[in-house]
Amino acid sequence: MASSVKPTPSIKARFSKSTAELVSGCQKAAKSKQWDVAIQLASAALQESDGMSGRDRVTILDTRVALYLRMNEVDLAIKDAKAMIRQDRTDGRGYIRCGQTERARGHFSAAVNFYRHGLKHVQWSSQYVQSITKEMDAVQEQIRIATMSSKPVDPMEALPLETAQHILSFISYKQHVRLLRVCRAWNRLLRSLRPLTDTLAFPDASKDITPKMLLAALRRLKVPIAVYATRLNDAARSILANRLQAWQNFQALSTLEVQSKLIPPLALPLSKYNLKSLKFGPSTFVEPKDLSEILKQCPGLETAHFTVVRAFPIGTSQPPLDVCLQSQVLQHLHLDAPGEHLDVTTLFARLPGLRSLSVSGVHGRHPPHSGVQHVLDLRYMVGLETLRLIQCAIPKLYLPPSLKDLDVSGSYFFSEDHLTESNPTTLPNLERLTIWRSHAPPPISIFSKGRGIHLEKLSELTMLIDQQSESIFATLMESGWLAGVRRLHLAGSAVVNRYAEQLPQCLRSIEDLCLEETSIDGTFLADLLNALDLLHNNKLKKITLKDCYQVSRDVVPWGKARGVEINLVRTRYDFSGRQIRDAQ
Repeated sequence: MASSVKPTPSIKARFSKSTAELVSGCQKAAKSKQWDVAIQLASAALQESDGMSGRDRVTILDTRVALYLRMNEVDLAIKDAKAMIRQDRTDGRGYIRCGQTERARGHFSAAVNFYRHGLKHVQWSSQYVQSITKEMDAVQEQIRIATMSSKPVDPMEALPLETAQHILSFISYKQHVRLLRVCRAWNRLLRSLRPLTDTLAFPDASKDITPKMLLAALRRLKVPIAVYATRLNDAARSILANRLQAWQNFQALSTLEVQSKLIPPLALPLSKYNLKSLKFGPSTFVEPKDLSEILKQCPGLETAHFTVVRAFPIGTSQPPLDVCLQSQVLQHLHLDAPGEHLDVTTLFARLPGLRSLSVSGVHGRHPPHSGVQHVLDLRYMVGLETLRLIQCAIPKLYLPPSLKDLDVSGSYFFSEDHLTESNPTTLPNLERLTIWRSHAPPPISIFSKGRGIHLEKLSELTMLIDQQSESIFATLMESGWLAGVRRLHLAGSAVVNRYAEQLPQCLRSIEDLCLEETSIDGTFLADLLNALDLLHNNKLKKITLKDCYQVSRDVVPWGKARGVEINLVRTRYDFSGRQIRDAQ
C-alpha cells in the first residue's frame, strides 16, 4: 500500500547541497531499513527547507510519510500527509498519501473523501489524476466487498425486534400490506406489529373494497385504534357497521373516518369509543340537530370534521335552527353546511378550546324584525389561530387577538350597523389573510381606519380586487399594514397598471408576487421593478402571472436579466373541455 522511498531524478538540481545530501542519506538509510536514521535525516532536511518552494517541501514531506507508513506510525503519517495538501492543494501527492494513510487506519470512507477532493483541486493534465482515480476505484471496491455479506440472511429474522419495529415505522400502511406477500416469516412478523394490528384503512384504493378485502383486514386487527372506512361497497359497509356496533375491541378506538350512507352517525355507539378524531365524509349526511349530540357522546374529541351538514334539501325554504355546540377539549372543527340557516351567534358559543375553525355555507340570517342584535363574538376563544368562513352570511364579527390565519372568501355581513358601530377586534398576530370573491358588504369591513387594528405581522395576503373590495385594498395600502407582506396574490380585472406606482410604497418586504386574470401589461412590470430599485429595498425574487394575456412572453428573459424569476401560466382547454395550464 505504501510506496517505496525512491530518489527523484532532479533532486540535486532543485535542492541546496546540504539538503540534497540529507535527502540522499535518508534514501540510503531507508534502503538499508534503518528507519530511525532515515526519519532523522528527513526531519533535518525539512528544517533546512524554509526558503524552498512549496512543491519541494511536499517532496520532503512525501518521503517522511512513506517512512512513517513503513514504521506503521499512521497518526504521524496522516499529520504530514495533510501538511502536504496545505503546502500545495494542486499537488496530487498529498491526496494520494492521505488516502493511503486512511486506508491503513481502516477508514475507507475518509480515504474516498480525500480522493474526491483531489479530483476537484488537481488539474486534469497532472500525472497524479490517473493515480488518484485508480486508488479511489480500489477503495470503493474494497468498501463494496466489506459491506456485502457472504451469507445473506432475512433482516426480519436477524435484526432485534426493536430495530425492526423502528425501521418499519417509516413505511406507510399500504406498504405494510404489500410486504405481507414477501414470505411467511415477514407475514408472521408484520401481523404481530402495528399498524396492521391497530389500524383499518384502505389508502388510495383504486376500486371499491369488497367484503373479502374487509374481512382480511379485520382478521389482522387486535386492538383497533384507527378506522378509515372509505371506498367500501354496500356489502362491506354493512359488515363494518355491525362490527362497529358489536365488537368490544373497539373501546380503544381513537380515530374514526366514515364515508357511508349505511352508517348513520348516531347509529354508532360513539360513547363506547375513546375518540380523539372524528370525520364524516361527503357520503354521510349529518343533521344540524345531531351535531351537539355527537360532541356530547364524545367528551374527549379533539378534531371533528363534518363534510356535509344538511337538514333540508338544497333550495327549499327552512326556518333558522338554534344549535349550540359544547366541548371543553375540541381543538379543530370543520363544518360544511351549504345553505343551512343556523344561528351562528350561539352555534360556536361554547367551544373555548378551539385552535382552528372552518365553516362553509352557513347562513346566519334571522327572520326580519327580530329585534335582537346578533354578534358572532369569538374573542373568548383565546387560542384560536385559524378561522375560515367560506361563503357564509354572518352578523357582526368580533375576532380574537390570537388569530394568525383568516379566510373570509365569498362571505358577507347581513347586519347593516357593522360599518357605523365600533368593533373591538384587534389582530396583532395575524399572518395570513384571504379575501376571495366576497359579496357586499364583505366581513373584512371590520378593518377600517381608527378601530385600533394593527396588522404588524401580516406576511401573506390573497385578495380578489373587484368593485366590492377595491376600497378595502386601498385602505390596507394606506394604513401601512402591508409593510411586512412577503407573499402577495392579487386577482381581478380591477388590478391595472397604476398599481405599479402604489404597491412599492407599501410593500417593503415583498418577495413573491402572483397576479391572476388582471388587466396589466408589460409596462406594469417595468414600472414596478424600477420603483422598487429606486427605493433601494428590492427583495422581489419571483413573479407569477396567471392568465394575464396582455403580458407578452418576452418578459421572462427580461426578468431573468434583472434577477427576478417571472413565470407565465396560460390556461387553455382541450377538445373534451378539460382545463390545461401551460407554464413558461
